[in-house]
Amino acid sequence: MSNEMNIGNLRDLKELADPNGTFREIAFGALVGLVAKHSGGTEFLGDTSALAAGAYQKSLIGDYFPNYWMEVPLLGNPGFDLHVYYNRGQVDPGDHFESGCGFGMQAMFDWYFNVETGGVGVGFAHDLRDGSCDVGAYVNFGSKPLADERGFFTSLEADGSYGYTSELLARLPGSWQPWYLGLFPNRPGSGVRVGAFVSVERQADYAADPRTLADDLTRAGFTAFDSVMLERLQALAALPFILELQLDAVEGGVGDTLGADLTLKHVHASDASVLFAKDAPGEKACRLLEAWGVVDSRWHRIPDASISCMLPIGEGGKTFMLLMRCNPSFIKSKWVATQPQPAKVYFQCTTLLFGSQQG
Repeated sequence: MSNEMNIGNLRDLKELADPNGTFREIAFGALVGLVAKHSGGTEFLGDTSALAAGAYQKSLIGDYFPNYWMEVPLLGNPGFDLHVYYNRGQVDPGDHFESGCGFGMQAMFDWYFNVETGGVGVGFAHDLRDGSCDVGAYVNFGSKPLADERGFFTSLEADGSYGYTSELLARLPGSWQPWYLGLFPNRPGSGVRVGAFVSVERQADYAADPRTLADDLTRAGFTAFDSVMLERLQALAALPFILELQLDAVEGGVGDTLGADLTLKHVHASDASVLFAKDAPGEKACRLLEAWGVVDSRWHRIPDASISCMLPIGEGGKTFMLLMRCNPSFIKSKWVATQPQPAKVYFQCTTLLFGSQQG
């Protein structure tokens, strides 16, 4: 079901968000509120919204709307973590965070938007569900290699992590395309998350024979797997989604955590109910995860949480059009020391303001 709606004016938006916030903050709060309203409220998103609003506000820089993701667990205590991300072009050179904002990471933005010429963008990862409000940083380089990879680590005063991360990147199979690096500067020893997309051809190899995946993982330095874990990864590789694998570079090698994302390419709100309908690929994926005990019935709420709306906003004698969108983007499985962890769904969220005209 496409959750189409028409709110109509800024006053109505403020009823869903903090009425004292800036327009970006109000739009963020309104979209989270709409997702919660349509997906079952605290049963799906928990009581994380207030923490998320504060994290979002302190992540704002410049004048553009950032991109953001809600990371929602499909088992265990409900809630969500938040990722706030800026593409190149969304931050102007010389933009600075306001006092008390930016989490001490202005240098990362200065490096990326003033110096670095590669990559796609940078952002924050906010751990909210556990109440820690810890903040991570990441750079997305996609298919555009960084000109100064070390600069990311230097900007975060994490030069000690550069060497072993470079070693892991050099060991990745040629059929894996690394696309992001992430770390938590305030968690010494936690390592650096490295995400890589698997080529379509190699993913087919994994689906046909899990021993090929075992060989590639071992080549990368990851050995914390067993036969059950390989069989489950084989089943994920057989699904009609792009497979992304995540490893942690740590001092002395590779950590014992592995993430496997199923990428739901270009899924809009109107498509979500089709993707998760009976016998559709999304439904098959979630039934598989349900059989493994890493999701409960809340995965059925994914289509309800998928929002798309264009809202006319009247303010100060002018009319604007506000686009608000929340689309499922990834379904993530995870293992720690071969033990399966609760699966999650990532929603990619967009708020954009279009033009204005005299009202």
